[in-house]
Amino acid sequence: MAAANALYDAQEGKTPCETAYNALKTSDDVAKTQNAKSVVLRLAPRDEFLARCGALSPVTQQCLVPKYLRSHREECVPARPSPDVLKAMVELRQASQDDEGEPPPIAPPAPPR
Repeated sequence: MAAANALYDAQEGKTPCETAYNALKTSDDVAKTQNAKSVVLRLAPRDEFLARCGALSPVTQQCLVPKYLRSHREECVPARPSPDVLKAMVELRQASQDDEGEPPPIAPPAPPR
């Protein structure tokens, strides 16, 4: 849980995109240094992440911040980026049946109806 908890304790950035990157990078660093279960499988380099994130709508940018998303899941559902857009920025470990606790910090899109 150390890597997951780090998502919510990361340093605030000057923008939502920077805050989201800081959260994901902090989680990744904690997983590596503490040999904890990783949440982040791959994170784009900072400049690339910020550029891609900056091209998204302000609402989507805010919803990429794990701390914000935790309290605003329902209103963030329509703001989710497409899987391809998100994958270019970050790949996250998907929750498995044996995982406990909160859902992933940046939830994948809902299946089509």
